[in-house]
Amino acid sequence: MFFTAPSRSFTGQAYIVVTLLVLCFVMLFPPFTVAENKLKEPSFLLELTEQEQAYLKAKGEIRMCVDPDWMPYEMIDEQGRHVGMAADYMKVIAQLLSVPIQLVPTKSWMDSLSHVQTGNCEILSLLNKTPQRSTFLDFTTPYMETPIVLVTRNDVTYLNGLSDLSGHTLATTKGYVYTENIKHDYPEIPLVEVDTVREGLNRVSRGEVFAQVGMLFVLVNTIQEGQISNLKISGHTDYMSRMGIGVRKGEPLLLSVLDKAVKTITPQQHINIRQNWTATRFEHGRDYALLWQVVVGFLLITMLIVFWLRQSRREINHRLSIEKKLLEKGLQLNQTLHELSLRNKALEETVLLRENVERITKHDLKGPLNSIIGLPDVLLEDATLDDEKRAMLHTIQSNGYRMLEMINRSLDLYKMEIGEYRVNKVQVPIGYIMRQLISEFGRMAAAKGVDIVTQVEPKNIHLDQVFIYGEELLTYSMFANLLKNAIEAVQQQSGVITVKVMKAAQVVIRIHNPGAVPEEIRSRFFEKYVTAGKSDGSGLGTYSARLISETLGGNIAMQTSEEQGTTITVTLPLPPTYALSDQDHRAPL
Repeated sequence: MFFTAPSRSFTGQAYIVVTLLVLCFVMLFPPFTVAENKLKEPSFLLELTEQEQAYLKAKGEIRMCVDPDWMPYEMIDEQGRHVGMAADYMKVIAQLLSVPIQLVPTKSWMDSLSHVQTGNCEILSLLNKTPQRSTFLDFTTPYMETPIVLVTRNDVTYLNGLSDLSGHTLATTKGYVYTENIKHDYPEIPLVEVDTVREGLNRVSRGEVFAQVGMLFVLVNTIQEGQISNLKISGHTDYMSRMGIGVRKGEPLLLSVLDKAVKTITPQQHINIRQNWTATRFEHGRDYALLWQVVVGFLLITMLIVFWLRQSRREINHRLSIEKKLLEKGLQLNQTLHELSLRNKALEETVLLRENVERITKHDLKGPLNSIIGLPDVLLEDATLDDEKRAMLHTIQSNGYRMLEMINRSLDLYKMEIGEYRVNKVQVPIGYIMRQLISEFGRMAAAKGVDIVTQVEPKNIHLDQVFIYGEELLTYSMFANLLKNAIEAVQQQSGVITVKVMKAAQVVIRIHNPGAVPEEIRSRFFEKYVTAGKSDGSGLGTYSARLISETLGGNIAMQTSEEQGTTITVTLPLPPTYALSDQDHRAPL
């Protein structure tokens, strides 16, 4: 690639100051007009192969297109002549090759690019290499380079590169290589593409566009010729333009001889051509007395130094301000960390207190509960008890053991809250749990005139054939809370509660009751301590159900309305190796 970023060893201010100092030196001490014979200075010997010599002899002339308005590099003047730095280079190359280079006139740079693609001309005198142009051109070694800078109105402060233009419009010339690069590297900058550099500068001068991007010497030359007094060079870019000759694809011998000619141009010829065309842009100062030149130069240099120092002072003040803010933020952060440390310590003490209370509570409850569990064993020794009473005693004893297990595991809910509970997963029979729940809550349901109906889908399986992958006690506790809430939600002295078990990729259990959840708590139904309509309600039933379902790897949801009642849907995973057995024909619940 010929288009590269310059060295970053200078700061933005230093780069601009050095560039302007060079321009001041050229303006104050310009060389006199270079004589034509300096272009004919002897060059190093151009060595061509016999094949290349025969090619040039047969060719007779080389057809060339140029940028018709790109001074001081090149242009087509009113007499139709090719003039500028590139024109002088082409004269040297024509002399080296002993073959005339014939100008093919065009109206614009885009017109020249079109001509070379259609074959109307064979070379373009001066341009950058880009991936897009490489599809129809080959390129010689670069023979000219220049920085890409920014021009704005005089009232705009210094711009530290293209990044400062975010949100501002930027004029750029159609077809120029830096236009393509800016579109790619800075898509946030709104570009205004113009046909010529002069058009773009005039639009900046009128305030229609914020800035113009372009090559340093082209911009300075156009500003001077157009006498646009309200514009200045306000900043640099990260781009450097390196330009050579573009040769139409399919001309390897022409590319070879032109590349050799470019490499044969002497260093003195380069200096003569560039001094000639960069000096003419400041010829208005050549008629002044030397003393006046020195005074003006001294003032300009002094102004530049003062400008540089002011910019440096602003930069230092800006950095000091940032450091002060960072120090303040650091102090605030330390204070925040200290407060968080105190809160964390208080939280740890609260957790420890909670655990101590849990242990004390469990200890106090276990004594009476052990007596309750042991009493049915004594009563069952009475041979006169009928079957119904014996069943009731067994139920008391079974529920006592289950309550004892719940007390021992009451701390588990807290571990679920903080994500530290570890599930000991086994196959849990849903049919067994549902029968235990209906037996436990049967009297409560009968007292309210409520029937509990169990359904299974698909219909060709038994409830005893449905298993989930989890812990039996957690599963029992979750559905006990949900079934108890469903019974309590029935307002009238009659109703039906439906427990529907569906087995597919997962087990889905739906508990439906005809009551509706009050509207004010529907969005918070599964949150902690949320309850309504029950004087003795703790608001922990549905909350613990949600914790348990998520701990078991499932989820829980609620749908409610005045017309349809309330449905709680619990989804739980199947055992990983569980398969429905065709031989399992236990009776349905």
